[in-house]
Amino acid sequence: MRWSWFGPGVTQGELERELIAIADAGLGGVEVAYVYPLAPATTKFGSDSFLADLRFAAERAHELGLRFHLTLGSGLSFGGPHISAELAARQLHWERREIGPGPLHVPVVPPWPGDDLVAAYIGAGSLQEQPQAYEHLPVVDGRMMINAGEGPRVVLLAYARLTGQNVKRATAGAEGPVLDHYSAAATEAHLRAVGDSLLDAVPAELVSSVFCDSLEVYAADWTPNLPAEFARRRGYDLIPVLYHLMFEGPEAAQLRADYHRTLAELYEESFVAVCQQWAAGRGVPFRIQSYGTPPATISSYRFSDLFEGEGWGT
Repeated sequence: MRWSWFGPGVTQGELERELIAIADAGLGGVEVAYVYPLAPATTKFGSDSFLADLRFAAERAHELGLRFHLTLGSGLSFGGPHISAELAARQLHWERREIGPGPLHVPVVPPWPGDDLVAAYIGAGSLQEQPQAYEHLPVVDGRMMINAGEGPRVVLLAYARLTGQNVKRATAGAEGPVLDHYSAAATEAHLRAVGDSLLDAVPAELVSSVFCDSLEVYAADWTPNLPAEFARRRGYDLIPVLYHLMFEGPEAAQLRADYHRTLAELYEESFVAVCQQWAAGRGVPFRIQSYGTPPATISSYRFSDLFEGEGWGT
């Protein structure tokens, strides 16, 4: 059963009482989840006292014949104060600007701090009568170079933006940005900061598995190395055709399929497989609820040791 430690604010006496009750009820074991405070926290996630309580609970569970599973992070989804802006979840953000027929040399100014321009496009039309096609606009020395046209036009801008999502329902001391699940570097940073401290405190022989709860990442559909990975995996350049994500039609359908297939592969290889390999190196199985966003597939489960859903729909 899932065993929530609220706060964290636990005592070893209460931990022992609950474990005995769980064993007496005939349950097979516990999955420790560290979640939001219901009262003022008595310690912080990852502190020496927290890890000592975790070790005590693992040893007592073992004595009672209970399995003992550790969640590899607090709340939903993985992240925390150790995740910098460079390692945090990102999304594509689109903006449209209608311009006249005259030439323009426009400085690239991010609309929000931390935004990075991915690509710019231009097409004949207006905001009311949308262009039927776009051309890729060059950016030279930080300026978009727009030649003269014959009528009103629309400039379409794609920015990479931090999603801004923070760990949902985090325990005290675990607050911070959600990591980029398409980045092995982000996954490894999280495992160093959280996973290693948990398994340094609780020996592998007391741990039945380490666990990733449901992903519950919102709007994350970009990572800095996506264009290079897309070209390597799909065989054509992403940037000249990225604007098709904003439209319907055969070309858009194919691009969306290739785009999300690439994201799924990056998630599998840069998150699930990295977690499984790390867990194997620590001598424990890796278990996951792999569904939702990022775009996991049923076959994504093959990168884990154990897997599960959550309810009839997942």
